Amino acid sequence: MKLFAKRAETVSDDILFSVAIQIPLLTMSAMIVHGPFLLLGFAAIAYWLGFTVMFVRRGRALTKADRFLVRWGYLMLAFISLFVTAAVVRMRGY
Repeated sequence: MKLFAKRAETVSDDILFSVAIQIPLLTMSAMIVHGPFLLLGFAAIAYWLGFTVMFVRRGRALTKADRFLVRWGYLMLAFISLFVTAAVVRMRGY
């Protein structure tokens, strides 16, 4: 018997990790007027829509790539949304 055996991570752990990242980021960005909250809010909406599609199609039988995206996908989308939003603002001429 191992004293400190590593527990196998589950899909629920990945979801909780993602939520633990999203709550503080969305809370802090909501304290600033509207710019950053929109970026992170749109990223959160895109993340959860993508998660729903992935989870409906595969259920709990997610691949390693799917689990990676569940865990780190929100941060990737938040980073990408910075560039997409900057490009839209430039095109609209604000």
